[in-house]
Amino acid sequence: MSALPRKVPDAACDLVMAWEGLRLEAYRDSGGVWTIGYGHTAPGFGKGFRISLLVALAWLAEDLEIAAKRLEGRIGREAVDSLSDNQYAALLSFVFNLGAGADWTIWRLLREGRLDEVPNQMARFVHAGGVKLKGLVNRRAAEIKLWRSATS
Repeated sequence: MSALPRKVPDAACDLVMAWEGLRLEAYRDSGGVWTIGYGHTAPGFGKGFRISLLVALAWLAEDLEIAAKRLEGRIGREAVDSLSDNQYAALLSFVFNLGAGADWTIWRLLREGRLDEVPNQMARFVHAGGVKLKGLVNRRAAEIKLWRSATS
């Protein structure tokens, strides 16, 4: 039987909530994807679709669990467990926002324990559609700040 997954830190929830914002009615994001709640995307909703705050919070929890599984799939349980809570929270926000591309250098650095190089890799992910976006620059800066802050 496998070990229980690592708990999603409150700091991950707080960071995602701050950057995604809360929208209780579906809207198209900058990429044209129908989105609702705290950045939740899924088929089956569109214009006029509404949810409650409780649903938004439940979907956020589910989406962060998905991000945690993706992260662990890329770097392994041992590497995940070696991270501080704030490092883990920063990476969960990063994966929530971007996904977890298989060929990204950041995963190799994490597996190798080269944690001092991770912020520079995170800072590279600030473009959408080939355009550098101030919002992504600011979000990566917040994730990096959390990554570097001390916690257990």
